[in-house]
Amino acid sequence: ESAMLLIWKARYAASLGRIDEAIALDARAIALDPNAGARRNQGWHYLAKGDIANARAVLALQLVDLPESPHVHFYLALCDIFEHQPDAALRRLEHSSTLFRLVGTSIAQHERGDRTASDLALNKLADQFAVADGYWVAAAYAWRGETDAAFQWLDRALAGGDSSVMYLPFDPLMQRLRDDPRYAQ
Repeated sequence: ESAMLLIWKARYAASLGRIDEAIALDARAIALDPNAGARRNQGWHYLAKGDIANARAVLALQLVDLPESPHVHFYLALCDIFEHQPDAALRRLEHSSTLFRLVGTSIAQHERGDRTASDLALNKLADQFAVADGYWVAAAYAWRGETDAAFQWLDRALAGGDSSVMYLPFDPLMQRLRDDPRYAQ
């Protein structure tokens, strides 16, 4: 049993909607190798569960080991958004990758009520990442409550083989889609 194998098992469990199992697998990976990056995944999985306090705590620990990780900064920015602190999220997103900065900025600006800034970030996201990362365009639309656009982008992501689609069953950004009959399809 290796930390990396446990990390992949946790990702698989989460993709099946088994979040508690994923968190436990992440914990085993952390115990085996605290430097393997499993805290990043565990933070994401805590976010999926709606446990912002534990997500923030474990991500803060991961940030010590991986201070440049775009994922860690993005997930911490999501913690800020879920705690109704979009300005804090925007500051944190400055330390993330272009992809995650644009997703997070579209969401944070939406939460601030700045439709123009949210649209600008979302349009840049779609222009720059439509081919490889359509899932994240769908996530931004889903958060904004624009379900038709979100499902169109999910269809594109599925057709294009976007590997992030595996997050759909647990991604908290996709929460607004789960009651839509199209989600089951």
